[in-house]
Amino acid sequence: MRRVYLDAETAGLLRAHRKSQLAARMRAGADWHDHDLIFARFDGTPWRPSYVSRRFRQLAAQAGVPVITLHEGGRHTGVSLMHDADVRDDIRMREVGHSDRAVHARYNHVLDEAHRGSRRAGGGAGPA
Repeated sequence: MRRVYLDAETAGLLRAHRKSQLAARMRAGADWHDHDLIFARFDGTPWRPSYVSRRFRQLAAQAGVPVITLHEGGRHTGVSLMHDADVRDDIRMREVGHSDRAVHARYNHVLDEAHRGSRRAGGGAGPA
């Protein structure tokens, strides 16, 4: 099991979701299927992956953001955000379960602003 460290707002949202899920569990009674899931259907069963992907694409379109795979959105973005927040490399690797630095490096996508800042500081060429 891996620990996930959350900011206060996200933790609060998950607590509220848990309360809502407990209420759904009470309503379902004996029809509840306990799979110990954070996000489950009304009866506790898991969502079909095809539904989750389709719904994710719909929400991305509504928000006007590019559709990325959920793998990229979680691991790649997480590693990049930790990098941009100056989280130490060894901690970032541990958080995502990487033991190989070469693999880990492929997960980091430095923000354009970091490239521009590097160029302003005399770090050479980069995106405008």
